[in-house]
Amino acid sequence: MEKIFNQKKFEELLVSKWAEFLDAPKLLKTINDLVQEHKNNFDIVPNTSYKQKGTQIMISRFQLTNNGFIIWVDFLVPLAENKVAVGTTELFLLSTGILSHSKTLGNIYDCI
Repeated sequence: MEKIFNQKKFEELLVSKWAEFLDAPKLLKTINDLVQEHKNNFDIVPNTSYKQKGTQIMISRFQLTNNGFIIWVDFLVPLAENKVAVGTTELFLLSTGILSHSKTLGNIYDCI
């Protein structure tokens, strides 16, 4: 039988519409908690020009797996005055709706 599923287009659709099917406040809290938990592993980048605007998240990728999705969430999280964490968290979303953490990578920018 001919393959009719376009995985790339499906991923683009999920990335553009994630806030319609994921609980955005819960995801935001999860990202904030993960950044706080992993911030000691981040490199510090001095003298940068990031402006603190508040917490921002964006899903940059959904990868379909046999049991659900791997989700990449890019974040910008203010930590303290003149410090902001920027990076990506990799999460696994089971088809049951349960979310689990895989890894969080980022940097802390010491803003001027």
